[in-house]
Amino acid sequence: MGGCQVAAQLPPSAGGRQITSSRSVIVQLFEWRWPDVAQECESWLGPKGYGAVQISPPHEHRIIAQDPTPFPWYQRYQPVSYKLSSRSGGRAELADMIKRCYDSGIKVYADLVINNMASAGAGKGSDGSDFDTATFSYSEVPYIKADFNAPCTIAPRDYVEDPWQVKHCQVEGRQDLDTGSETVQAAISAAMNELLTLGVAGFRIDAAQHIPPQHIAKILRRLHPLSPRFYPDGGRPFIYQEITSPGTNAIQASDYFSNGAVTEVRYGRNLGEQVRHGELKNLVLFGEAWGLIPSHKAVVFTDNHKTQRSRDRNIITFYAPTDGGARYRLANIFMLAWPYGTPKIMSSYDWPREQGNWVGPPADENGQTLPVSCGDGWVCEHRWSDIASMVEFRNVTQGVSTIDHWWDNGKSQIAFARGNRGFVVINNENNTLSEILMTGLPAGGYCNVLSETSMAESGETPSETLDSCKRLITVDSEGRAQFDVAPQQAVALHIRARL
Repeated sequence: MGGCQVAAQLPPSAGGRQITSSRSVIVQLFEWRWPDVAQECESWLGPKGYGAVQISPPHEHRIIAQDPTPFPWYQRYQPVSYKLSSRSGGRAELADMIKRCYDSGIKVYADLVINNMASAGAGKGSDGSDFDTATFSYSEVPYIKADFNAPCTIAPRDYVEDPWQVKHCQVEGRQDLDTGSETVQAAISAAMNELLTLGVAGFRIDAAQHIPPQHIAKILRRLHPLSPRFYPDGGRPFIYQEITSPGTNAIQASDYFSNGAVTEVRYGRNLGEQVRHGELKNLVLFGEAWGLIPSHKAVVFTDNHKTQRSRDRNIITFYAPTDGGARYRLANIFMLAWPYGTPKIMSSYDWPREQGNWVGPPADENGQTLPVSCGDGWVCEHRWSDIASMVEFRNVTQGVSTIDHWWDNGKSQIAFARGNRGFVVINNENNTLSEILMTGLPAGGYCNVLSETSMAESGETPSETLDSCKRLITVDSEGRAQFDVAPQQAVALHIRARL
């Protein structure tokens, strides 16, 4: 199959809630400390062309120190107050990080928990605030028992049959806020405005599917514009809402579109299924034609901190003992090359699988997160050479709305062009791909940007030149080129890599 075009799928402005930029790729630095995020913005994310960083929830959270899993990752999603003090750092460190990231060309999006407060137990939070969930008491927020929904549980069938139950009952026993309450809306919007004042440019709303969309809308209407200190032209924060069950009878992603973008969790599942168990030729119309939400409303990812811990056989992650992560790299290469949604790259830490999926980040005996050191407990997928190099490919091809010159071998070797700006070849088979293909690129010599070796372990910073190009591809006057691609490898060319 060759020379086909796929309908426009690039994301335009999301209803006034998105900062337009050719640097659209988000990276989720999961559980990183604020000083480490700042350093990464300066030394890697900025030079490599990333657009934004999603940080873990910045508010004061419950501390879960008891066995069997002390200091789990999910304690960050159990807020005790809206004080900016978490195991990633305090307010001053957060403010410093936001400024340093902004100065490096990186926007900061904060993961935000507004559906609930902490679950069972009593004690002190990460900044010392008292709480007692049995009495709905949180000393540093203005909530009383009446500001919470009456305790009730969500059954699996409710996600299909009962939208009220999903939006008003407790998620895993956490005290569910009545987000229709004036007091709750005022407190949440004040917390978000404090972050906007510090320079945060957007928010991921955790568990949005458990909040009535009209409640989110009322909260968002209270938000200030972006900080004029960082964004003198103003603008609204980028909003993306976590919806994990889109398209069920109880959860309709479209109900949340007026508030902003939505996480399209089916993207990673469908892509992973083809990469792990199917054939890449099936991806020729991947996106809305598969029943996914409109591209301009979708934030997409191969995996995130929740899906990578699931038992879904179709979710592809860094943890791949059988192929050394080869298919995970190919899945991310495809995502960054394919014009659907706003892509988000996961950057993880590793953990002993025998200890279960709740294990928190590398930490000392008191639960204090250790400094990030890529390769020493921290996976840093965003630094893997194939993934990092494709970020610029995404930026270069951002303005192109079609897929051109699609080619496949009828199985899992594919190639396609992004107008006359970029061309990618992906070989997810066990034999070498050897073909002369139409690239659509102007004649000349191009560096295969995926031929660069990883610098994550060495600590080197990205090169600003192509002097060290290890593999040159020559495109002739008709736009054709010879490609020889080894098994589980890929080639990517773009006009900024033309020598």
